[in-house]
Amino acid sequence: MQKLLEFLRRVLINWILGAALAAEIVTYIIHLKSPNIAVPHIVYILIAIVAIFWSFYKIYLEMLAKIPNSNIYSKPKLKMKFVEGDEYNYGFENKDPIPTKEPLKNKMISPYSYISINVRIENKGLTPVKILAIKKTIEYIDIPYDFMLGNAFTSDLKMVNYPVELNSKDIFQIRFVASIYPTGYYTNAQIASKTRQLIENKQKMKTTINAEFVNQKGRTFHCTAKINISLVPLCELYISHWSSLDQNDLVNLATGK
Repeated sequence: MQKLLEFLRRVLINWILGAALAAEIVTYIIHLKSPNIAVPHIVYILIAIVAIFWSFYKIYLEMLAKIPNSNIYSKPKLKMKFVEGDEYNYGFENKDPIPTKEPLKNKMISPYSYISINVRIENKGLTPVKILAIKKTIEYIDIPYDFMLGNAFTSDLKMVNYPVELNSKDIFQIRFVASIYPTGYYTNAQIASKTRQLIENKQKMKTTINAEFVNQKGRTFHCTAKINISLVPLCELYISHWSSLDQNDLVNLATGK
């Protein structure tokens, strides 16, 4: 009986119900001051019913989340998306295991580069989950650069150790770092020429991030996020490097100037 009274008390003080009642009072006052504005009584009834049931459901979920070891919601809800405004970026590699912004030391005409893809994972369900693996797949096209699969790192630049446990409302941010290198099938001149084609076509690659995870019962689920990665910034990165080495022939081939 005490729990029922507590439930009803929380429903009555819920902001949703309060907002609905306030809206009804305002509508009633407007009706008194302007009798010509007729509001059907069914509207008042519907607003009250929707507000009450919405409040019931919201409070029910809040109280359910506090029940220890609750398995009522066995199906987890994991949401994965790319970090807005920082979805991915390119750079040149150095000897460090994690890409940094230190000056490039490798002065090869076509040095190795990297792409960093930033992903945010949130457990929006009510039960904890364990992430077993996070994989990246790229739909390859005919380009003069090869992409290695790379590794996943945490936000503090440590290798991801599986399984990763996420409680309800927890957020986990990772970055995939993959090496990129000019393919050995082409000469530097051919690479520069094909780089120009990529820029002209505004070429993109379809990339998918897939997370495999299990709930408390050991049942396996999957969560995916997809993005089209532009190759134009990568091409501009190499053109800038060739320009710094006074490789005007390669720059001209890549830019058409």
